[in-house]
Amino acid sequence: MKSVFVFTIVLWVSCVSAQKKTVLLNTVHRHGDRTVISFYPKDPWSALKYWPDGLGQVTEVGKEQLYKLGAFIRTKYDALLPKNYHPRDVYVRSTNTDRTLTSAQAVMLGVYQNRSCASKIPYQIVPVHTIKKSTDKLLRFSATCPKAKSELNRVLARVQKDMPQYDDVLQILSKNTGFNIRNVADVADVYGTLYIEELKGYKLPAWTKSVYPKRMTEMNQIWYGITCYSDLLRRLRGGPLVKEMISRMVQKAQGKQVQSWYEYSGHDHSVSTVLCTLGVYDKVWPDYTSTVFVELIQEGGKNFVQVSYKNPPAADRVLQIKGCDKLCPLDKFQQLMKPFLPGDWTAECQD
Repeated sequence: MKSVFVFTIVLWVSCVSAQKKTVLLNTVHRHGDRTVISFYPKDPWSALKYWPDGLGQVTEVGKEQLYKLGAFIRTKYDALLPKNYHPRDVYVRSTNTDRTLTSAQAVMLGVYQNRSCASKIPYQIVPVHTIKKSTDKLLRFSATCPKAKSELNRVLARVQKDMPQYDDVLQILSKNTGFNIRNVADVADVYGTLYIEELKGYKLPAWTKSVYPKRMTEMNQIWYGITCYSDLLRRLRGGPLVKEMISRMVQKAQGKQVQSWYEYSGHDHSVSTVLCTLGVYDKVWPDYTSTVFVELIQEGGKNFVQVSYKNPPAADRVLQIKGCDKLCPLDKFQQLMKPFLPGDWTAECQD
């Protein structure tokens, strides 16, 4: 009887140790629904009276979207995240814009919905870290990097040359917006404005019907996947963030003290760029609150990386890194990503 009891205990311990467990989480998400950032010169809706919340601001709809994202993260990763915030557990980073800083706070409210026992404030306040735009190599596609800028111009010229079927779109936009529209990047700027104006119920000019939404959407998709067209862009634009993620996952696997959750609040390009670098971008524009989840998972004493993606309204789904299983061994993941991880980023950026 005693031997049977001991065997049962040993078997139970073995099963528990073999269970799949997330031990570190990285999330990169886009901000929530926002107001227009800028206008084209002939824009009929450029008067600020149409935008009482200000330009480039997260709307009430956006804040609710982000709060729900936080609640989703709490539900999915409740076993990983303590009920109360502590800096040893969580690190939050945002780009230095109102909409992403606000978004980070709204997500945290969704994650930490309960009031701390030691406070009379009805929510938990979580610090959000940021740096200036020009030096934000992790989340800003426009961070100062001369070589990346030169490479982007080269890729844009090549891409535009390969799609003459859109030349008339450039002409129509140049004629009617007051801008000189040269490529998909310029188109995307106007597209973002039209998209939001239509979303807010403002009637678009008649001339837009020939190019918006279908053809401009197609060009917008190309722009947000532009990193995928160049291994150098993957290395210089998406590589720094992926490198940071890997470094912390390796430290966690080695038993070193690092936080359990690294939360990055960014933009559509922040999301698409990291997906391109990982080689899993589906070329669909990341909608508001779209989120990449990169997890370090331990199972049976081994370490694995799992990447998943949630682009509303679609449910989250696990993605497969080329050359690996969906549950990818950490060392194999490192090996596959190595060509896209910069050494000295500043030195490599010199043109």
